[in-house]
Amino acid sequence: MLAPQYTDMFDRLARGEAPLAVNCSAGKDRTGMASALILSVLGVARETVVGDYALTQVYSPPPDPRKVAAQAAGAGLPKTQLDVYSKMQPEVLAVIGGSDRAVMRRALAKVDAKFGGPTQLAKARYGMT
Repeated sequence: MLAPQYTDMFDRLARGEAPLAVNCSAGKDRTGMASALILSVLGVARETVVGDYALTQVYSPPPDPRKVAAQAAGAGLPKTQLDVYSKMQPEVLAVIGGSDRAVMRRALAKVDAKFGGPTQLAKARYGMT
């Protein structure tokens, strides 16, 4: 889904356009994957990449699950999406709001299984050479 954005990100980095800021609404999922891909392509150890993702939860603790639906309403999300949030169990909302190491480990394991790793993904989908 984010291939155009990640392609642009890697292209800018390859051209030396730095510093480069990446952003997403919660500041952890799309941004976390972008950071994980960059760090991985640069050869940073997997556990360091996973630990970097988990720091988000340290410095930006997940919101109270009971408040997530209300916060989503304040963000102007469509009613259908608000309905989904309002029906989620607190445990699910905690995962959505957090940045647990296990989430990034699973995401990177899927990248490994499907592409052979982040570097191979960047080459196959994001124009890296």
